Amino acid sequence: MKDQTKLFPVLIVGTGSGNCETLTVKAYKAIQEADVVVYDSFQTENMLPLCKEGAEIEKLDKSPVIDEYAVREQVVDVIEKHYRRGKRVVRLKVGDAFIFGRGATETEIIKKRGISMEIVPGITAAVAASAAFGIAQTEKGESDALIYFMAANFPQNRPMLHALVPAIESGATVALYMACKHIDHIVAELQQRGVKSDLPVAVASQVGLPKQHSYMCTLKSLPELMKKYQLEEPVTFFVGQHVRMYKS
Repeated sequence: MKDQTKLFPVLIVGTGSGNCETLTVKAYKAIQEADVVVYDSFQTENMLPLCKEGAEIEKLDKSPVIDEYAVREQVVDVIEKHYRRGKRVVRLKVGDAFIFGRGATETEIIKKRGISMEIVPGITAAVAASAAFGIAQTEKGESDALIYFMAANFPQNRPMLHALVPAIESGATVALYMACKHIDHIVAELQQRGVKSDLPVAVASQVGLPKQHSYMCTLKSLPELMKKYQLEEPVTFFVGQHVRMYKS
């Protein structure tokens, strides 16, 4: 006899910067209605109090696995287990799942396994920081481009950083994600490529969390600022000649 278990689409939910108040309405409802919530980052733990009574909460332990694709396979194994049981499964992702969240890899595996799914967008770090501190990223006629750069992969993606220099010089704003570890080298690379030392930089730390803070400096003074305040991730950097901050 064919299995008649009703299956519900797995919801891949972007949680933004970790502040429940900035969830989309759809994300909020998804978490409240979930039978199973799967997560792997401490930045999503603020969402757990929204879960209904009796919901299964499963934190993923990915540490034993080295290969990144194998990690995603392991994640989807957990998701599929609950999905096949007819549970409403929510997979929490920091920020937006498709912006440096490895959501595409997990989604690819989910689709290959014939699992129904939906994507619920989240507010990515650069957008959250811009709203929290009034950081001007774009302005019509001044900065007509905004570029997100994943700095965690530096120096492997050094050629991509070099390719951004003409855009920066033309007025584009670059938002650096996960750059704390490499910020000294990134600043040096940009300066060596001719980017002006007095270029404005906005720094947003712990956005959406109780200790959130922001700073304005120049490209040249950025490494000194990082040493002075001992900033750690999550931090987002905005680099560009039209970057301004209207709140503190």
